[in-house]
Amino acid sequence: MFLIFRTDQTWPDSPEELSVDLDPGESAHARARRLKENAIVHVGDGRGRRWAGSLSWNEKKSARVQLSGMCEHAANGFPIFSLLSAVPKSSRKDWLIEKSTELGLRHFIPAEFHRSVRERISPDRFQRLSREAAAQSESWFLPTLESALSATEIQSFLQQKLEDGAEVH
Repeated sequence: MFLIFRTDQTWPDSPEELSVDLDPGESAHARARRLKENAIVHVGDGRGRRWAGSLSWNEKKSARVQLSGMCEHAANGFPIFSLLSAVPKSSRKDWLIEKSTELGLRHFIPAEFHRSVRERISPDRFQRLSREAAAQSESWFLPTLESALSATEIQSFLQQKLEDGAEVH
């Protein structure tokens, strides 16, 4: 299955009337997978909804998906989970984002501890990595990058989650 996400789009009540243009990277990926005219492509909104459509090539390097209908949500059996973690350095940071997204991550909360190196996550990079990982794992949801918590805020955050009935590990 070929899956792309469009989170920046406002979806009307009847998205079957819509067509979605693939960006250059998605078009290149579709070409590399040798998707033919009228191949089935899925477009997700990152919030649990997905539409099926057929691929049409406009030119050699651009493509469009004409949406045909909404897909049923297939529950993947994974609970909603958030990850509160100090941000590791460079490639480990990318790996953490990719693998946790593939496992069903919904919220990533960076933690800033007193003795940890203050690494930052670029929101654009987080979005790109999580989109690619979600498409790879055929996820229905895209994770969100939350605001960083300081060491003093972590205890109250965890206490609130426990009071809300969440499991904390």
